[in-house]
Amino acid sequence: MDFSNLISYLSSNKISETLLPFRNVFFLFSLFFFIIILSLFLKTSWKKYAFLEDVVHFFFFRPYGIKKFTKSWQKIAKKLRSGDESEYKLAIIEADETLNDILEKVGYSGETLEEKIDKVSLVVISNKEEILKVHKVRNSIVYNPNYKVELEEAKKLLEIYRKALTDLGML
Repeated sequence: MDFSNLISYLSSNKISETLLPFRNVFFLFSLFFFIIILSLFLKTSWKKYAFLEDVVHFFFFRPYGIKKFTKSWQKIAKKLRSGDESEYKLAIIEADETLNDILEKVGYSGETLEEKIDKVSLVVISNKEEILKVHKVRNSIVYNPNYKVELEEAKKLLEIYRKALTDLGML
């Protein structure tokens, strides 16, 4: 069988009639899988996040999800007005966790905050050394329940965290 005979056989009505049931079955399979993919895509939250992130960046020039961190920071600052040393300690711990979460979301990987801070450039966070010192104070608070924190010290420590969060564009 030469090439021209093969072409004429493949373009004949006989083969079209023979393959029609297969074509219909494969069309139904394709339609079924397309509907499943479309329904799964509509149910996922990824598209919402990806779309909203772009829209928020475009219109407001601020990162998507910044309101969550702003509210978190307001709660931290409120703890300083309580007049209770345990609230001061909790505010410092939460500020440290907030910075750690933001660094992770921005894309800095590492097991600890120190590892993440080491990967950050001074251009991104201008007070890296202060953050590392404040993190050591945070560790002292966590591992030593007798560690004392006065209001003025807590304000200074939280100001260092606030500066770093502002450098990252989250406040």
